[in-house]
Amino acid sequence: MAVHSLRERKKQKNHERLVEIATRLFLEKGFENTTIDEIVKEAELSQRTFFRYFATKESIVFRDHDEREQRLRECLEQNANAATPFEAIKAAMEEMGRDFIEDRDRMFKEYSIVMSSKLLTALDVEQDLRFQRIIADHLHVWNGKEYLSKYQASLVAGAIFGTIRGIMENWFESRFAFDLEEMRNDLNRVIDLLYAAFPPK
Repeated sequence: MAVHSLRERKKQKNHERLVEIATRLFLEKGFENTTIDEIVKEAELSQRTFFRYFATKESIVFRDHDEREQRLRECLEQNANAATPFEAIKAAMEEMGRDFIEDRDRMFKEYSIVMSSKLLTALDVEQDLRFQRIIADHLHVWNGKEYLSKYQASLVAGAIFGTIRGIMENWFESRFAFDLEEMRNDLNRVIDLLYAAFPPK
């Protein structure tokens, strides 16, 4: 057990060190101008060790996206007793908004790195589409029954996630000058308008 714990602590330490060094270099030099060789050299680790933790350089930046996807699914499931899927989405966004506020400094670094790279910006849009599809699926089938058609659910999810993206961009660009809680009220107004425009089948 002790040997296993020691091994796990070492793995965690290596992972954290690679993330810390890569993040600093990405911010200082830019993502494209930073090589894996530079990261592992400063971390005093081998490339082989690097690839045990990350499949690509890009995956360092997007390392938490699978967890965020799962978090969104869990938040929606936790609010399955809401009156409508729209109310469940509002509650889920409130919960995830609190997560973002708690982790805002790290999130700002990630945003800064992504926005400085055309490649990462394109990949970020692809990542966001995965979140959008989760919302669309949620609107299409609500508690085991069809709520909106696939087409309507796709339109509504696109509008909701476009609003979320706009809110987050403004929040980051202002360096948190805007109150995220207040900005969430804007999202709720958009969701209410969409609920009125797209009643259930």
